[in-house]
Amino acid sequence: ALEHLNEFLLEDFDGAMYITLVYCLFDFNKMVVTYANAGHEWPMLISPGVDEMTFLNKSSKPCGLFGGEKFLENEVKLKPGDRFIFPTDGLVDAESRSGDKYGLENLQKVVMESRSQSCDACLDTVFGKVQEFSAGGGPQFDDMTLVILDVVGPPTS
Repeated sequence: ALEHLNEFLLEDFDGAMYITLVYCLFDFNKMVVTYANAGHEWPMLISPGVDEMTFLNKSSKPCGLFGGEKFLENEVKLKPGDRFIFPTDGLVDAESRSGDKYGLENLQKVVMESRSQSCDACLDTVFGKVQEFSAGGGPQFDDMTLVILDVVGPPTS
């Protein structure tokens, strides 16, 4: 899918437009997720009983920049209780009044601290912290998107 999107963008925009994205296929019968990252922020994975976040850091170039690009496909085993976090760079790059960036370290910290919350509550916490950090800062220059998914377990028959 990413290779087709890449060629489509090159045909229509000749390298003048590109897209970063993470493409995921969750297979809850096999309890795996297959993903390909086209130059986007690295997704994060928090597993139950583990005190460190894992970054799904295998990535290719953005779609729409280079012809013939092959996109790396990666597979991760799923466990009930796993939490996937998909941020955009607008969160990490949010600026304070003094021009400091919120940063990946702050995002990582608030996500880890709120991991026992529901997905909705975690979203509220993250956006609240980013808003608090950037209150009175410069204008928002990029979208701020965050997707959080919890794995609840394989389907039952």
